[in-house]
Amino acid sequence: MGKPAYREIERWSPNNHGRGGAKVTNFFLHTQEGDGTAESLAGYLQNPASQVSYHYTVDNSGVVCDVVDTDMCSWSVLDANPISINLCFAGSRASWTRQQWLDRMGRGIEIAAWLAVQDCKKYGFSTNVIAPPYKRGPGISDHRYVTKVLGMGSHTDVGDGFPWDVFAGHVNGTNPNPNPGGFLMALNDDQQKTILTAAERINGVVRSRKLPVGQSDPVAYPHGGAAVLDAADGAFIVGKIDGLKASIDALTAAIKAGK
Repeated sequence: MGKPAYREIERWSPNNHGRGGAKVTNFFLHTQEGDGTAESLAGYLQNPASQVSYHYTVDNSGVVCDVVDTDMCSWSVLDANPISINLCFAGSRASWTRQQWLDRMGRGIEIAAWLAVQDCKKYGFSTNVIAPPYKRGPGISDHRYVTKVLGMGSHTDVGDGFPWDVFAGHVNGTNPNPNPGGFLMALNDDQQKTILTAAERINGVVRSRKLPVGQSDPVAYPHGGAAVLDAADGAFIVGKIDGLKASIDALTAAIKAGK
């Protein structure tokens, strides 16, 4: 997917400072908890008395305000400021449901994904989307990651209703070299292990065809080393594929339900 259409405006804020040599490793998303636009929020952030800023403000009309140069720290996430780039969805709230996010900020989400990918490439860190329940590491996440994983502050935005799957889809679509793993990034450790183990079993059966008869591993390759796949092999593979499909279908349904 190409660059989404948006109008970029410079609204520089004095609320920033140098990174002190820190390497940027994360891109964080935020909610405004108000009813502003990208421009009105940027105007507020230009006031030194506000003591807060973001690198970008974005709204659903397709406006992006550049508020702090990404080479500098915005005042967004306490002691995580030196390692992060921060974007706020103007007019958004952490209490929004999934459908509200899609209806009220669908275009803004696409724009945010594009901006995130560009900065990940510029500063040389991963485009991995770190959605709840979170795993610590470089990539794209939200303010709650700072609270839960880094142990800084108490913010919970962007909230439970944020459509991480949609955002991740935009990230992978805008990145010409997306991280390997695909939908696995949305799974927890146990789910990943279940699917990968099943895949290895299937692969084991296929690879066993290349071994002489009688020399296959009966555990990894349960149906022996025949020169061609037999009916039992076929049934085994079909069963595993059906199991994988069921797992993926269940995951998709859970994501759509906002779980």
